[in-house]
Amino acid sequence: MNLASIWRVYWPESHEGDRLLIAGRRLVGAFSLTAGLVVIGLNSLMLEYFAEYPLNIGLAYLGGILGLFTPFITVSETQEVFTKRVSVIAIFFAVLCMMTVITSRSLYMTSSLYFVIYTMLVTLILGLRWGAAMALLAICTFTQVYFFGDGIVLSNDKAINRYVSLIGCVIFVWIVSGTFRGQLLQAADDLEKARAAAENANMAKSTFLAKMSHEIRTPMNGVVGLAELLARSDLADDQQRHALTIQRSGEGLLKIIDEILDFSRIEAGMMAVESKPFSPGQVLEDVEALLRPKAVEKNLELRLETVGEACSVQ
Repeated sequence: MNLASIWRVYWPESHEGDRLLIAGRRLVGAFSLTAGLVVIGLNSLMLEYFAEYPLNIGLAYLGGILGLFTPFITVSETQEVFTKRVSVIAIFFAVLCMMTVITSRSLYMTSSLYFVIYTMLVTLILGLRWGAAMALLAICTFTQVYFFGDGIVLSNDKAINRYVSLIGCVIFVWIVSGTFRGQLLQAADDLEKARAAAENANMAKSTFLAKMSHEIRTPMNGVVGLAELLARSDLADDQQRHALTIQRSGEGLLKIIDEILDFSRIEAGMMAVESKPFSPGQVLEDVEALLRPKAVEKNLELRLETVGEACSVQ
């Protein structure tokens, strides 16, 4: 596994699946990478207190290391599987976070702030109910530490201010994250409805073009067929040229209709460009035949001269 594939686990490409699933995986990847490195870094600075708080620092290290591997555990192709895996991971880290805060026996340790950030992440990914459960667990943990830790060691006013502030932060983060998630899901739902409406309108347009093309093709076949029969009959030179012009114009229109019938291929990106031999002189003759009636009406002279394989229009 190279660095590029590892990075795609933390930050998957947007074309790899459902956009909401990709957004969730990116959120887990970004948070896991950032939080894991920060937790490991902060606890590395506190190694001098390891003898005093071995369990607390050890659990924090464990959480940081496991956090770095969380995106590899939650990789999935469906939203349902992703949600289940994240739910299991959320329960595990909730217990780990609770044990880290309780073993510290102080709300002034950085581990108490993990609950605030973790409540935000769980609410954004799993929803308000999971976020409420995380917030309730955080409040219960803070209460236990306050009454059996800081409330005993520190002065009452200082401890209760910290206690109330943490609870307020948890509740505030839960409300804001839940509101943001609700608006995000509503925007995604509106976008999906708009996409479905656009696809239906596009399908109706394609169906209309296909039906109209078939309707136009039927009488055009009759026009081309009668023009061909007329051109084979005994006609004067001018009449013969006019009949051939009608026939070629009809055949050109039929080609356009055939291209309209292939419109679905263009929309699907499957349009193939063909390379076929053609005669420039014949093309110019067809153009000259189409434009001659208009030129005659305006008393203009339109003449096509050919010299060998080359030709010029005057």
